[in-house]
Amino acid sequence: MVKETGDVCLIDFGLVMEYRNAEGTHKTLHRYGFQGTPSFGSIHGLEGYTLSRRDDLESLGYSILRVIDPDNFPWGTMTT
Repeated sequence: MVKETGDVCLIDFGLVMEYRNAEGTHKTLHRYGFQGTPSFGSIHGLEGYTLSRRDDLESLGYSILRVIDPDNFPWGTMTT
């Protein structure tokens, strides 16, 4: 049970990476392999490509879907 303290809780997904290089342009697309939890990974990430802000939004959407209706999360039984 969470008390109403006004505290803000943050979740760290542990996959922090800069999206711009030293020149200020976006990093080039590379394949590095997948990192993270497959159930919440973006399609681009699951294919092993460099993660970007777009992938963060896609993963956030999957997380929200899971919270809203965990029993009908389409790939909820996926194994890691």
